[in-house]
Order: sequence, then structure tokens, then C-alpha cells
Amino acid sequence: MIRPLLTMLLAALLAGCGTTIDVEPPPEVDSQPADTGQLSRLQVPVTLPLGPVQAAVEREVPKKLWAINRKLDACVPGERVKALGREVKVTPDISCRLEGQVTRGAITLGGRGERITLSMPISAVIAAKDVGGIIKQETATARATVRMTARLSMSEDWTLKPKVDIDYGWREAPGIDILGQRVEFTSRADRELQGVVRQIERQVERELAKIDVKSAVETAWRQGFAVLSLNKENPPVWMTIAPEAVGVDGYAINGREAVVRLSLAARTASFVGDKPAAPEAVPLPPRSAGLANPGIELLLPVLADYDELEPVVLRELKELAAKGIRLPGAGAVDVEFRSVSIHATENGRLAVGVDAKIVPEGSWWARAYGTVDGMMWLTGLPVNEENSTRIAIRDFALYGESDRRTVNLIGRMLLSPQVQQRIGTVLTEDFHSDYDALLADVREAVADLREGPWRIAITVDDVRHGKIAATGAGLYLPVMARGEGTIDFGGR
Repeated sequence: MIRPLLTMLLAALLAGCGTTIDVEPPPEVDSQPADTGQLSRLQVPVTLPLGPVQAAVEREVPKKLWAINRKLDACVPGERVKALGREVKVTPDISCRLEGQVTRGAITLGGRGERITLSMPISAVIAAKDVGGIIKQETATARATVRMTARLSMSEDWTLKPKVDIDYGWREAPGIDILGQRVEFTSRADRELQGVVRQIERQVERELAKIDVKSAVETAWRQGFAVLSLNKENPPVWMTIAPEAVGVDGYAINGREAVVRLSLAARTASFVGDKPAAPEAVPLPPRSAGLANPGIELLLPVLADYDELEPVVLRELKELAAKGIRLPGAGAVDVEFRSVSIHATENGRLAVGVDAKIVPEGSWWARAYGTVDGMMWLTGLPVNEENSTRIAIRDFALYGESDRRTVNLIGRMLLSPQVQQRIGTVLTEDFHSDYDALLADVREAVADLREGPWRIAITVDDVRHGKIAATGAGLYLPVMARGEGTIDFGGR
């Protein structure tokens, strides 16, 4: 791209008769890259401690669940036999007094997968006293374990809503052997235990609902507006992340911690050049549904800053000048390139201005016009095919008008069909190798990127890009990278 551009500029600059060329630059536009509407999917695990839930249940559920103190008239029912077609009671009912209590052990809370589990051991000591005035006391024990499982869900206001299932099983059913008979008290104990179970269920639901999930999500949401480095230098590449929506993908319980797997729909953009400012955070929106998406899609609008491109073009021009430059009709010229200015101008075109001092080295140009000093401008339209890294600058034209015969004459020459064909052929530059090198750096960066709390691990297996455009923000090339992996914010 540099050589034909240089030819046009130098020829224009030479048309000056030893005076300074002063051409107004093409108007600068401040258009921004077009919004493609594509969003990236990010995962943000928010870790919530379950220890306070266990502590609250432990605190609220009493150690002594219930007491037993009652007189039974038929502690041991009398025996009956059938005689003459009738049941005849041959022994009387034996009364007794039941005394005892049911206590619980330590409550443990944990979990695995998507389920929270709670376990509470129960033990009972029951004494049958004054058994028919015959036996002073018989004592027995009973044991059970209350087991709770809870599956989490989330309301729209970010409140945890568990679905709790509780059951229990007696390892030793409540009962006493009296006078050779087994007296069971399971049904009575079950009625009491069911009340305790309902109390535990309500307490667990209350305590889980107290967890301030919204504050944790808001913190993660704010920190989601970030700038990450994808390539440190040559050139520096940055990715900005701006969340737009958030939902819940699921839950993972690990011991006494619950991880809420948030899914963020975020707009991602990449920039070449100076580190951009982080996107401005917006308030947390209502919880969205259906954000889960298999694989990773990253919209990486590659934006080449003109300030970053200008010194590269200037360096190339200086290297070319050091080798010596000859122009048709003017012969050898000595050129001092001082600056390059690039910006977007009207109708999607690119404006390139070069400030230079040109001294012909002994031709009729030198005798007639002497040194030419100043800035001339060209405009051209950057184009490419979709998914092609072959970039062309079409319809290059000298910008500005002059009433000087030499300037107009050179302008007509540069715009002739023959010259345009030559320029169209030479100005086409395939930057495939540079693009591949940059893409390789980005692939390496996102394969294992750790920056602060951010963890990115993506294998990019498909890359597509759209049409290049000259915008006020820079040369813009939308790139969609698809792959497998995760982007997550590892905050707690």
C-alpha cells in the first residue's frame, strides 16, 4: 500500500514551485463502529457460604425436642381368648407411666452436585415406670436420623427458594419389652417427630432466603465491566467487557459452600493500541431467563486506532526514502517525511495526509520548481470480502483543488485510467500474515488468561469476520470467534 500512495503524494507535493503547499484536510467524521447485535456468553460463579444456615438451624432447633410423661391404662393390654364363640379377657390390662425425652445431636449441613443436605441424629430414652405394681421400671432407647435434601431455585428478586424434602428412619424403633411383650411407641413418636421436621424445614427455608444473593450478584455485575489484555505488545490488543443481561445457569454445592452459576450476556470488543477505558457500569437488571448457550461466542470487533497506524506508515515511508526514490518525469528526489495523519472522512473513506519536504536532485523539476514543502491528502475506500484478509484501497483520489497548472496537471495524470489501474493493482495489500500473527497471539491469550479475578480458557476453533470500515474510532473489522471453554469471574 505504501509505494503507490507515496508515488501519488510525492507527485502532488512536487507541484509547488518552491513554495509551501497548503491544502485543507478532508473533513473528519466521528462515526462509531456499527453495532452488530452479537453478544458473548460469560460465566460468573458466585460463591455463597452455607455455614450461617447451619449455625442458624443449630441455634433455633432446641436440643430437647420433646418430653414424654404420661400414664397409660393399657401399657400391656390384657390377654384375650376365644371361648364358646366369644372373646374372654383372661388377664387384666397392665398400666404404667411413660417418662423420658427425645433429644437431637449436632446438625451437619453439606452437599454435593445441586443438592444441599442436612443430617440430624435423634435419640430417645424412655422409661416405663410402675408397671402394674409389679415392675418398678423398664428402660429402652431409640434412635433415628432426620435427613433433608434441598434443591435451589431463584426468584426474580434474587431470593433463594429451596425445594426441601425431609425424611427419617428409625434405626431402633421406640419400644420396651415388658413381661415378655414388645410395647411399640413408634406411632406416637412419629406424630411428635413430624412437627419437628416441619420446624426444621421452615427454618432452612427462612435461613436460605436470608442469604443476600443480590448484593453478591451486584458486586460480580459491577466487576464484570472490565478491560483485559489479549496481547501485550506488537501490537497491544485489549478486550473490553460490558455485561447487558444476567441469568442463572444452575447451582453447585461443595460441602458448606453453594456456587450460583451466573450467565452473563456481555458485549465484548477488542482494541488495537492504547488501553481503552473500562465500559461504564450500569445498574443490575432484572434476572433474565434462557441465557445458557453451549460453547463460547466472542464478538471481537478489531479496531485499529489511527494514532497507532500513523507511526507505522511514517516508519515505512522513511525506510523507503532511505533507499532512494525516483518519480516519473522528475528523476531522483530527496524526501524528508515528517509526519503522517490518518482519519475517517465522509462516505466511509479513509483520509491519509503526508507532511514532507521534497528536493529534486538535478532534473528540470529542480530548475523549474525547486523545493516542495507541505502536506497533501489522498482519500480512498477500504474494502474486503467477508472472511477474507485481503484488503484493498479503492478509488484513491487526490483531495483538494488548486488553480496552479502543475497541480491540476499532475492530478489529471494520477487519475487517468492507466494510472488508476496501476494504483489499483499495487495498492492492494494482503495482510494475511500480520492478521494470522495477531490471531495466534489472541488464541494463545484466551487459551489460559488469568488477570485479577478473571479466568479465561477458550479453544478457538472457528473465526469469521465481516467487512472492514473506516470509522471515526479507527479501522474496524468485526470478528466472531467460536470455540469451547469458559470465561468466568472467580470472585466470591
